Amino acid sequence: MLRKWLVGSLVAALAMTFVGGAEAGSVVGSEAIAVVSTGVDQKPLYLSSTFDLSGVLTGLAVDATGGFTAAPETSMLTASQLDLSDPTTFVLGSAAWGQFTAVAVTADVNPGDGSRALYIEGFFTPGSWAGADTDQTSATIVLSLSQAGGGQNAVSSTLTLVTPGGLLPAVPEPSAIVSALLGTGLVGGAALRRRARTA
Repeated sequence: MLRKWLVGSLVAALAMTFVGGAEAGSVVGSEAIAVVSTGVDQKPLYLSSTFDLSGVLTGLAVDATGGFTAAPETSMLTASQLDLSDPTTFVLGSAAWGQFTAVAVTADVNPGDGSRALYIEGFFTPGSWAGADTDQTSATIVLSLSQAGGGQNAVSSTLTLVTPGGLLPAVPEPSAIVSALLGTGLVGGAALRRRARTA
């Protein structure tokens, strides 16, 4: 009897957590980010599998939509190397702006016109500008690269962060999971006690 109650409580708590969502809000919108360097100049873009996005700056407030209009207008962002064979090592952000952590990447390549689009899926945790009750949310970075005139020329790029992302569900806060488990356990315990009294 107790085992059924525990299993039922756990299933109900997980369902409430993942379907009901987290308690706090999340930033919804997009922000264009100016990329200073990609680290792929002087070689054919379609052959590149690593990208050094050093010196990334956030764009102006006019390049932001939704909740990102409250983000700092200019903030130096640091980025680790984006390796297409292991995108989970890619992190972009700053303490003031927030942090994007990659989970997966999809690449479109068109060597004929020297362009490439990378869709980087992950999670965004906003900085202090969003408030303490703001949650991490799924996010997508779209990195568009182009190399006009062949593999020895400079690469131009645009980068846009969009939340929520397209593929990944948001990660629930640990406190939300604990609250759901405790609440469901109390309700289940009360139901068991009531059933035992009536039997």
